Amino acid sequence: MNARDIFERERAGEVIAITDPDYAKIAALITEAQQIVAEMNTGYRSPADMRALFERLTGVPVDASFWLMQPFYTDFGKNIRVGRNVFVNHACEFMDRGGITIGYDVLIGPKVNLVTINHPLDPARRRATYCAPIVIERGAWLGAAVSVMPGVTIGENAVVAANAVVTKDVPPTPSWAVCRPASSAGSSPEKTRPPRCTQQHEYDNSPAQDHPAPCAGGWRGAAARPARARHTGAKHVDDHR
Repeated sequence: MNARDIFERERAGEVIAITDPDYAKIAALITEAQQIVAEMNTGYRSPADMRALFERLTGVPVDASFWLMQPFYTDFGKNIRVGRNVFVNHACEFMDRGGITIGYDVLIGPKVNLVTINHPLDPARRRATYCAPIVIERGAWLGAAVSVMPGVTIGENAVVAANAVVTKDVPPTPSWAVCRPASSAGSSPEKTRPPRCTQQHEYDNSPAQDHPAPCAGGWRGAAARPARARHTGAKHVDDHR
């Protein structure tokens, strides 16, 4: 018999089967989370109400500067930690069994998914789960409908563009950066966004006034609309069409 608690085992990345003798402990917290989430999303809730419900959900206090918009979704709740001056827009999903840590001054756009849980590829074991933590460092900004996958760290002050699927760490940046799938901040101030390109890009850290300004809904202006990310084998490519 494993001496470690099932929650410790899960946070350590162990594969957890629903037939595990201790799985009922996880199931009970999932049920509790769904009850609290239902309260959050039924009728209007003031920012203070949402903070109080979030504290019940996570089991830890949050700063009065934390602002969480309705609706909000989570499958667990007990492994979410947020710092001061964090804003979470509406319709976000935090699947936190692997642990989600959000630093100070983070902005999270609408419909963002933070997913710390995964399933084995083996069909015979696919109902089991395993986890890896997500860390969003201080000052980062996640645009609308970003999906962050298990084990990813978003670095300090990084900006992740709308609709990106983030499967690799995004490094910190002193000013701003844009992450598309498998892309992150570069360093060359001479780079620009060409009108049409089929090469993989890394966006730079040069002053924001020299570049199209990102916003939570994408890029401002018709000439600066976001590229569509497409797959080419093992790489991802930005297609400026």
